Amino acid sequence: ERLEQMIRNYLPAGYIEERGGPAEGDAGVLGLEGGSSEDDALVDALRGVAGLDVDAGLRNCGGAELLAATIRNYAAFWKERRGELDGYLAAGDWDNYGIKVHSLKSVSRLIGAVGLSEGAARLEDAADRGDAEEIQENHGTLMADYEALYGKLAPLAEAGAEEKQAMPEEEFSEKLAALKKCAEA
Repeated sequence: ERLEQMIRNYLPAGYIEERGGPAEGDAGVLGLEGGSSEDDALVDALRGVAGLDVDAGLRNCGGAELLAATIRNYAAFWKERRGELDGYLAAGDWDNYGIKVHSLKSVSRLIGAVGLSEGAARLEDAADRGDAEEIQENHGTLMADYEALYGKLAPLAEAGAEEKQAMPEEEFSEKLAALKKCAEA
């Protein structure tokens, strides 16, 4: 209760979502409890995915609902992200490559794909330095790791896709920015 009160004192009011109390399950009032049964089932299935720290993903996302949505988004837009990175690599456009690989780094860390996030961070640093040789040397490995993770996530993410459509990337980016702002507050 004390922690919840401290969070309420420091967190801007717009970030607090009132929820039911103990009668609906003692999940607290900050909205950090699990998501729907489909979300919880997805999170349970993710525990078997090598290279994914599900507990870190739950912490980073604040619960099962946002983690499940982020995983679905990650799987839905992987081909687009990959194509953009490949295009910037081919064009030698290190500024935009750095921006896209930063995005990959951040969302990978968010879902608990720590190894992939670290690999993307190294390429982001190389792009910031304009180190074309390092990028060209390591891009293929990062993309292979990215595709391998996608291959593990896609069947799990698509299991509930009939009922839940992937969030548009722009909306996802806005929600992610709000979450980051909340975490920094």
